[in-house]
Amino acid sequence: MKRLVVAGVAAAVVLTMATAARVSEPAHQARPVAAHHHRHVEPSRRSATRPHRPDALVIPALEVRAPLVAMGAVGTPGSAALTIPRNIHTVAWWDGDFTNAGARTHERAVMPGQPGVALIAGHVDSAAAGPGALYNLGHLNVGDVVRVTLRGRTTTWRVARGPQLTPKTALPKALFRSTGSPRLALVTCGGGFDSATGHYLDNVVVWAVPAQRA
Repeated sequence: MKRLVVAGVAAAVVLTMATAARVSEPAHQARPVAAHHHRHVEPSRRSATRPHRPDALVIPALEVRAPLVAMGAVGTPGSAALTIPRNIHTVAWWDGDFTNAGARTHERAVMPGQPGVALIAGHVDSAAAGPGALYNLGHLNVGDVVRVTLRGRTTTWRVARGPQLTPKTALPKALFRSTGSPRLALVTCGGGFDSATGHYLDNVVVWAVPAQRA
């Protein structure tokens, strides 16, 4: 898996996520009954469908419930910038896509619960909108619960180690492993703030493992 850089506060959405259209099935109809039988036949009832669970990141200790979207990266593998939503209250799961000069390539991305590291990133804040979804990420403690719902499946995690501060230009290579035990990595901006550029100098990284292993 190639190294990426988490884009700053002004990151642009570069991929449009299409919503699959749902096709309704025709309603089931009762079989006609001959008049001399004098029976009343009711149409069979459809089984109740399970309610859709929206994709979300939930961190109870921080009172966070943020919408979760799949996002790609801009640039070439090895030097691309991970794209995160303009809405600072929404977080992104890296889906393995790269877009560079109109060309699109794809690498295997880890879904939460699969072997390897599932990567979720979001904004810490913005001058215009205030604190973002991951504003207090650096306050998480070992053992805190994190829940991720993605594509209809919910996984539960516990923070395995305290927040780490890493230079923005050198994210840990371990973030992009696609083998080994399932892990979850949460990333946002942090550390010193450069008022000239309007960007933070570092990233905050929190690691979590499946709750049953914690």
